[in-house]
Amino acid sequence: MPVDLLSIIKTYYPGIAFIFGLLLIENLSWIAEPTLFGNLIDAFIDKAANDSIGKQLTHIVPLLLWIGLYLINSASGSYRRRIEARVFHQIYVEIVTGIAEQSSKKKCDPLKAASRAQLSQEYITFRSYRPR
Repeated sequence: MPVDLLSIIKTYYPGIAFIFGLLLIENLSWIAEPTLFGNLIDAFIDKAANDSIGKQLTHIVPLLLWIGLYLINSASGSYRRRIEARVFHQIYVEIVTGIAEQSSKKKCDPLKAASRAQLSQEYITFRSYRPR
């Protein structure tokens, strides 16, 4: 099994694309959240300044929008971290299995095979924490 980045992406495209999609949702909500929070603060200031009966519930919509976006951000981040570990662990297991099988067929030194497996683990760990 080749262990270059392009072949890994081709092999595990659905999982990596799903993780990337969740990361995109999380980052976009991080960008939009301060705007909605600013609108929420403005609505509360307007509510405090204008105590008319018709405007008593105008702060509820920005509050609900901000809470909804916060929940989307938190849920997508939590779910991404949960799925990310599974996907990258599966990549690591299959790469190490391939390394072990190739080493066994070629009758390589076990220390050499173990060092290749350790290097692949470091590579996958690097890719899992530095894909951005």
